[in-house]
Order: sequence, then C-alpha cells, then structure tokens
Amino acid sequence: MAARISPSQLARIELGQNRSVPLRTLVLLGSMLGLDVMVRSYPGGRILRDAPQLGVLSRFRDRLGGEWRWRQEVLVAHDEQRAWDAYIKHAGTRAEFVVEAETRIHDVQALLRRIARKREASGNVRVVLLVAGTHNNRQAIEFARDAFAPEFPGSMRSCMRALADGRVPEQDTVVILGPGQALSPSLSRSAGDEANDHS
Repeated sequence: MAARISPSQLARIELGQNRSVPLRTLVLLGSMLGLDVMVRSYPGGRILRDAPQLGVLSRFRDRLGGEWRWRQEVLVAHDEQRAWDAYIKHAGTRAEFVVEAETRIHDVQALLRRIARKREASGNVRVVLLVAGTHNNRQAIEFARDAFAPEFPGSMRSCMRALADGRVPEQDTVVILGPGQALSPSLSRSAGDEANDHS
C-alpha cells in the first residue's frame, strides 16, 4: 500500500497500540481515507526534574508542617497541559493555594509572564512564588523589585504567619528559601519586619 505498512501495523495504529507513528505515515493514511491530518501545539508545562527544585519544595513543605496536604504537578485547568508545581490544601481549614518553585531566575519578565498566564487559566487562585535563596536569585529579585511588586505584593512575614494559622495569604507573595536556612526577608516588608529580623 502507499503508506508502505503491513496490515498488522495498520491494525495496531487503528487500535492506538503504536504510539510512535511517523507523521508522514499518518498523513498518507489520512489521504487514503479522504481525511486531513492536522497537528496542533500547546504550551507545555515544566516538569519537576531537578534536585534543587525538589529540594526547595521539600524544605517549604517541612516548614509548613503536616496539616497542609500537598499535590505536585497539578494542572492549571482541566483542559490545560501546564501545571503548578504544587497545590496545597489545609486539612482542617480547607485553605488552599498554589506554588511555583524557581531555583534559577534567568529572565524575570519571562518568569512573570509564565505565572500570569497560569493565573489567568486557573482563575481565582492564591500564588506563592517559592525561590531558592541563592546569591543570583536574590540579586535578580532586588534588581527587578519594581517588576515583582505589582505581581507579588505580599509580605513574606505576613504570608508565613497566615500559613502557620491555616489561612490563605491575603496577597500573592514571593518566598525566598535558602538551603538549610530560615526563610529570608520578603520583597515587601514593614518596619516591624525589619526590626524583628534584627532582634
């Protein structure tokens, strides 16, 4: 036949048993049946692959405690491929929020655009941007403070206080977490936060 495949190969394709069919073969089969084969692309989500990202999520999970239930790689919407790095819900109060974890900030604008698109797809969701407390990341956040502030206006101290009480943070917040260290000061700080950091 024109597609140069055997009847048994064709049967496997029809039954969905062959998941590595060349696109050219699909197009030829479609043309034989009078069908147009169309391919569409969709924004892909990141996959939790690297140890540093898993590490910062694990440290944040330890800090929050056992009352918060975690699910990783949760789709932003039922018809989406993109996912939040974690969806977190309190066992008692049912408070919930999502986490996007970033271990290496390379492009601030690209990071903020990615999160903004996920927010839009998810609807009304509270977002914590969890950032590894490296020198590079701290510098990137400091230099881009004016870009981060409108998107993540919350104080980290207020955010962590709310989470300790089983409540949803009042605003989206950047949380900077170093390896084996206490949580770092946030982008948006009050005078009281400053004083407490040095007490």
